[in-house]
Amino acid sequence: MVRKADAGLQEERRRQILDAALACFRRSGFRGASMAEICQEAGMSAGHLYHYFPGKEAIVEALCARDLGLCLAVLTEAQSAPAFAEVLVARGAEEITAAIGTNSPTFIEIIAESARNPRVAAILTGFQREMEAMLAGGLRAAQAQGRLPLALDADAAAAEISLIVDGYFARCAANPDYDATGGRVHLRRLLARALRPDPAPG
Repeated sequence: MVRKADAGLQEERRRQILDAALACFRRSGFRGASMAEICQEAGMSAGHLYHYFPGKEAIVEALCARDLGLCLAVLTEAQSAPAFAEVLVARGAEEITAAIGTNSPTFIEIIAESARNPRVAAILTGFQREMEAMLAGGLRAAQAQGRLPLALDADAAAAEISLIVDGYFARCAANPDYDATGGRVHLRRLLARALRPDPAPG
């Protein structure tokens, strides 16, 4: 059994490596950043780093898992709040905007890498599916509690939210002068619209 202190230390080491990798990806690009550079940035030996991550693809996988954890935290907070939709939109927009400034260029780098690296493409595809499934599950749970309209298509709304977030990251990465914080107003409006049922036909 791993002791709590040991588990905490391992988690701290993983966080240290992931933060170092993000810094290297921003500085040198995903392809340009080497594992040796990440080791230096993290301040640890290659043997130590490879104990946690055998390569950059494993680091991408861990970064995706970290983002899933953030999504789950936002959903959990919204589920316990009096106004589910309002909290989901507000907290989601806050988390996305906070991540934009440092992570959007890395996001584009990894997307580009997925076009030529099947392993990265598989990781991102799996991440997208898990993220949308998690969102859809949270929306259905809210519907069951009477906190969202039953007419809302949870799967479609989750897919729309995913596209909105991807587009927002891409805009911020492509235009360094874009006011991501000011754009949060538009982001919140779009997220709120994704949580409205489509009008009934006729």
